[in-house]
Amino acid sequence: MSLRELLAHSIDSQEFVRVHREAIEEGYLDGRVLALGDEWLLLATVQQGYRPNGVVWLRIEDLSAIDLPSPRDATATRVLELRGEALDACESLPVGSIGEAISAAAARYGLVTIYTEVAYPDECSVGTPVSVDDESVMLQTIDPDARWHAEPERFELADITRIDAGGEYETALHLLLRANASA
Repeated sequence: MSLRELLAHSIDSQEFVRVHREAIEEGYLDGRVLALGDEWLLLATVQQGYRPNGVVWLRIEDLSAIDLPSPRDATATRVLELRGEALDACESLPVGSIGEAISAAAARYGLVTIYTEVAYPDECSVGTPVSVDDESVMLQTIDPDARWHAEPERFELADITRIDAGGEYETALHLLLRANASA
């Protein structure tokens, strides 16, 4: 089966997948595929401790391999059941346009993390979109201490390789932002 066929099958089977992007990063992501577009997929992720960790949009062209099911499928499923936890079920989030995905993720979760890993490996920017058009997003970014930067940062949509939202890191920063605003 092709990568696309495996991804489509994983939506129907609801099995965990392990996604590899070897040209971009070492390692992998484990999760359940929620939606599949022409260029992007939406993955509800689980971290190594088998805790839900938000959602991730990945460019399909960057995928090098998919393990279906993930070697952790049975364990992750069982641990989530025992804890009474569930992965984020956001099938309604868009995958057709990454600009729409960024806007929808920010509306749902407050903050998004944008990666442009081909141009800037090992870097990401967290913030909230100020504006999104057909070619770029202006992101009001924050630092790791949840302080807003003075000026928004511009990202070309074509350069974006990954978007994260609703994960532990974004949730922690959002919590700090709210605490700072009320202090």
